[in-house]
Parts: sequence; structure tokens; C-alpha cells
Amino acid sequence: MAGLGSLAINAETPLSFKGQTYGTLKIQAGDCFVVTRPQPYVKSLEAWVAGGSAFSGSNFYSPFGPIATPTLEAGDAPAADIVKITDFELKITVKAGITATDQFNYKIKSIKNPYSQIQNVEIDIKHYPACATTGVATVYYQGTKPNLGT
Repeated sequence: MAGLGSLAINAETPLSFKGQTYGTLKIQAGDCFVVTRPQPYVKSLEAWVAGGSAFSGSNFYSPFGPIATPTLEAGDAPAADIVKITDFELKITVKAGITATDQFNYKIKSIKNPYSQIQNVEIDIKHYPACATTGVATVYYQGTKPNLGT
């Protein structure tokens, strides 16, 4: 399950995602989740740049732009570290020393909803064993359709 705390337009809100893997797939130390909030304004951004403006999180929409240092809620499991890769992508890496598990539960603070009259909930969450992000990921959530792996 993945969801935003609020769908209010142009508001900061938390993102929660939790679930359980199936079969032999386990989450263990060194694995990571990559959370992506796609740019909803691709055509507008192209026009913005074509008009001579430079992109930055402060002058155009970026969901993770307001997050200087991303944080997880206390008690999220398995224990993990989080970093902002770009204004559109976060990485959550499971800490060393945890026991392999089939359950995960995370809440990320301060995601910014887009400026729009249409509520946009598109978020992608992928799990990479051993954090091999160039390899094949298990897609846990893509767009608005949850997928808890195999």
C-alpha cells in the first residue's frame, strides 16, 4: 500500500508505503527502495527551459525539493537510511545488521504536491536487492497501481 497523507494541491504531505513480500523474496541489509515522483509538468518544463529559464527546485515544481535532509518516522522498519538523489528521487537503504524480513513500513515527510486543479498521486517505488540499482527491480508501486512483488 502506498499513499499520500493529503492530496491537497501545492501542500507538503507525508508519503507512507508498507507491505509484505511473497515467496522467497526477502528484504535484507544492503537492499534499497528507490522512490520516484515523476515530473507532472514535462511539457511545461520543456517550454520553461526553451524560453531561456534554468530549472531548479526553487523556481519550478519538484516534489522532494523542500526536503533538504529527508527523514523517516521513528519506528519505521526495517531500519534504514534515506537520502535525496534528485528533486524527484529518494533512496532508502536498509541498515546493516537487520534480520531478513518480508515486511516493510516507511513514512517519508515533506513531499510537495503539484500545483494543479487535478490531484496527482503518481509515485513509483522499486526494491533493489543489494541496492544494485542497475539491475532488475521489484516494482512495489507504480503510478496508482500497487504491486507487492512475486
